[in-house]
Amino acid sequence: MLSQIEADRLIAMPKEPLIQDISLPQEGKSLRVELVNKKHNEKFFLDIYRQQMVLYATYQTRARKDIVLCRLDLGNKPHTNPSIKEGYQNSNFKLNTLIKSFEGQRVEGPHMHIFVEEYSDKWAFPLKILGQIDETLSQLETLWSMGYNMNRDNNVLFNKLVYSLEYFLDYCNVKPKPTINRRLF
Repeated sequence: MLSQIEADRLIAMPKEPLIQDISLPQEGKSLRVELVNKKHNEKFFLDIYRQQMVLYATYQTRARKDIVLCRLDLGNKPHTNPSIKEGYQNSNFKLNTLIKSFEGQRVEGPHMHIFVEEYSDKWAFPLKILGQIDETLSQLETLWSMGYNMNRDNNVLFNKLVYSLEYFLDYCNVKPKPTINRRLF
């Protein structure tokens, strides 16, 4: 089992993509990009999923093949957080505070799952709250709080997904960020 200290270290660790040019997958498709940290000999994956709807997407980073470190859900269905195990304390003070605030809560709208020791990726927090404690996530929250009109040009909505991916890559410390093809298929 991964400790919170190790998960926080892996999230913060610089990650370099093995490919430098990517395109968002078409609706209903996915893409996996391998990331590495050569100094610490760690491998990671960036998973990009596009649901059938234009504005629905999921971006996640994984370590050690199957440990989800962070997952950003955009336009997806709501998520309900678990109950806290009796006596549970997380070593990450900010995360511990969030866990207590969102125990059993239903999280609507764009949200981020962050690895929590003993819970893996079962906890999600609204971007609106995370934006108050992290500058990168604040920019992402601002982007999504602007709202959108599904009748607008698909290129505007597509660009929102691209910008969201760029902010997510910043948060997950992917450097250099791959070039993201901005063509809408």
